[in-house]
Amino acid sequence: MYFLVMTDEPLIEAAMGEGANSYFEKGPGINELIEGIKHVYESNYYFSKEFSESLIQKVLEHRLINPSYNFTAKVSPKEKEVVLLISKGLTNSEIAKQMGISENTVNDHKKKFTIKTKAKGKLEISVYCFWRGWV
Repeated sequence: MYFLVMTDEPLIEAAMGEGANSYFEKGPGINELIEGIKHVYESNYYFSKEFSESLIQKVLEHRLINPSYNFTAKVSPKEKEVVLLISKGLTNSEIAKQMGISENTVNDHKKKFTIKTKAKGKLEISVYCFWRGWV
């Protein structure tokens, strides 16, 4: 969970690219803070309403969509399972434990997915999953 004083978009995007799965705007009210912490505990992510709306607007404006993504790629069920867990903010180690596979196998599924779809990095994988309607 990141608490940032700045609302600099590149900083937020970099944090998300490094695995941040939560973001609160500066100075959230106590109710939002409690709600967000509960949501992180239950769902492993939380983004403030304002940030979520901003992100959705950018996606709708195609500012976060790589035109070279292959949205018709045939993704295996295991590749899809791995990238959905990545988009929820899990680490490779956590994914391996949850799926009962090795970290090398997690990396193999992720690599095959990125080759097929052209979506690279956690943020692009999350955006790809969103556009496919998986999350």
